[in-house]
Amino acid sequence: MHVIAAKAVALKEAMEPEFKVYQQQVAKNAKAMVEGVPEPWLQSGIRRY
Repeated sequence: MHVIAAKAVALKEAMEPEFKVYQQQVAKNAKAMVEGVPEPWLQSGIRRY
């Protein structure tokens, strides 16, 4: 039952106008992070999580 409730809450939040703003900021942050990574590191294929 908790999974159903969690999905309901997530879908409700996704319908809010603030969610779009939040997603846009996430995309900007991801772009800035990629631009800040040195090029050789990206080309080496190394993935660190």
